[in-house]
Amino acid sequence: MLETSKDLLNLTIAFCILWFTAFVCWLIYYFAMILRGVKQTIDKFTKTLDAVTGFFNQAKAKIDGFTSNISTIIETAKKVSDFVGKHKKPKTTKKQQNKN
Repeated sequence: MLETSKDLLNLTIAFCILWFTAFVCWLIYYFAMILRGVKQTIDKFTKTLDAVTGFFNQAKAKIDGFTSNISTIIETAKKVSDFVGKHKKPKTTKKQQNKN
Protein backbone atom coordinates (compact mmCIF):
# COMPACT_ATOMS: atom_id res chain seq x y z
CA MET A 1 0.00 0.00 0.00
CA LEU A 2 2.54 2.64 1.02
CA GLU A 3 5.67 1.97 -0.96
CA THR A 4 7.49 5.25 -0.48
CA SER A 5 7.45 8.23 1.79
CA LYS A 6 5.97 10.22 -1.10
CA ASP A 7 2.82 8.08 -0.88
CA LEU A 8 2.55 8.89 2.84
CA LEU A 9 3.01 12.60 2.06
CA ASN A 10 0.29 12.49 -0.62
CA LEU A 11 -2.07 10.72 1.80
CA THR A 12 -1.40 13.33 4.49
CA ILE A 13 -1.92 16.19 2.05
CA ALA A 14 -5.24 14.67 0.89
CA PHE A 15 -6.36 14.31 4.51
CA CYS A 16 -5.45 17.95 5.23
CA ILE A 17 -7.27 19.14 2.13
CA LEU A 18 -10.35 17.21 3.24
CA TRP A 19 -10.32 18.87 6.68
CA PHE A 20 -9.63 22.29 5.19
CA THR A 21 -12.58 21.84 2.80
CA ALA A 22 -14.84 20.82 5.70
CA PHE A 23 -13.71 23.89 7.67
CA VAL A 24 -14.35 26.23 4.72
CA CYS A 25 -17.85 24.74 4.23
CA TRP A 26 -18.58 25.16 7.93
CA LEU A 27 -17.31 28.78 7.77
CA ILE A 28 -19.46 29.57 4.74
CA TYR A 29 -22.53 28.05 6.45
CA TYR A 30 -22.13 30.15 9.59
CA PHE A 31 -21.42 33.28 7.56
CA ALA A 32 -24.65 32.65 5.62
CA MET A 33 -26.56 32.20 8.92
CA ILE A 34 -25.15 35.49 10.21
CA LEU A 35 -26.24 37.27 7.03
CA ARG A 36 -29.68 35.64 7.33
CA GLY A 37 -30.01 36.97 10.89
CA VAL A 38 -28.97 40.44 9.76
CA LYS A 39 -31.55 40.34 6.96
CA GLN A 40 -34.31 39.27 9.36
CA THR A 41 -33.37 42.07 11.76
CA ILE A 42 -33.40 44.63 8.97
CA ASP A 43 -36.80 43.34 7.77
CA LYS A 44 -38.26 43.67 11.29
CA PHE A 45 -36.80 47.16 11.62
CA THR A 46 -38.24 48.13 8.24
CA LYS A 47 -41.71 46.85 9.23
CA THR A 48 -41.53 48.75 12.52
CA LEU A 49 -40.41 51.91 10.74
CA ASP A 50 -43.25 51.55 8.21
CA ALA A 51 -45.75 51.13 11.05
CA VAL A 52 -44.46 54.25 12.81
CA THR A 53 -44.53 56.22 9.56
CA GLY A 54 -48.09 55.05 8.88
CA PHE A 55 -49.16 56.07 12.38
CA PHE A 56 -47.76 59.58 11.96
CA ASN A 57 -49.27 59.91 8.48
CA GLN A 58 -52.71 58.95 9.85
CA ALA A 59 -52.32 61.35 12.75
CA LYS A 60 -51.34 64.14 10.36
CA ALA A 61 -54.35 63.42 8.14
CA LYS A 62 -56.71 63.47 11.12
CA ILE A 63 -55.24 66.72 12.41
CA ASP A 64 -55.50 68.29 8.95
CA GLY A 65 -59.15 67.21 8.72
CA PHE A 66 -59.84 68.51 12.22
CA THR A 67 -58.26 71.91 11.49
CA SER A 68 -60.24 72.29 8.27
CA ASN A 69 -63.44 71.51 10.18
CA ILE A 70 -62.53 73.99 12.93
CA SER A 71 -61.82 76.74 10.40
CA THR A 72 -65.19 76.06 8.73
CA ILE A 73 -66.96 76.22 12.08
CA ILE A 74 -65.20 79.50 12.97
CA GLU A 75 -66.17 81.07 9.63
CA THR A 76 -69.78 79.98 10.09
CA ALA A 77 -69.84 81.37 13.64
CA LYS A 78 -68.49 84.71 12.38
CA LYS A 79 -71.19 84.91 9.72
CA VAL A 80 -73.89 84.05 12.23
CA SER A 81 -72.65 86.66 14.72
CA ASP A 82 -72.48 89.30 11.97
CA PHE A 83 -76.00 88.42 10.85
CA VAL A 84 -77.34 88.53 14.41
CA GLY A 85 -75.50 91.79 15.08
CA LYS A 86 -77.06 93.48 12.04
CA HIS A 87 -80.61 92.36 12.80
CA LYS A 88 -80.60 92.78 16.54
CA LYS A 89 -82.89 95.49 17.90
CA PRO A 90 -81.22 97.95 20.21
CA LYS A 91 -82.44 97.59 23.78
CA THR A 92 -84.02 100.58 25.36
CA THR A 93 -83.78 101.22 29.03
CA LYS A 94 -86.56 102.58 31.23
CA LYS A 95 -84.86 105.98 31.34
CA GLN A 96 -84.81 106.20 27.55
CA GLN A 97 -88.49 105.15 27.38
CA ASN A 98 -89.46 107.82 29.94
CA LYS A 99 -87.70 110.55 27.97
CA ASN A 100 -89.75 109.75 24.86
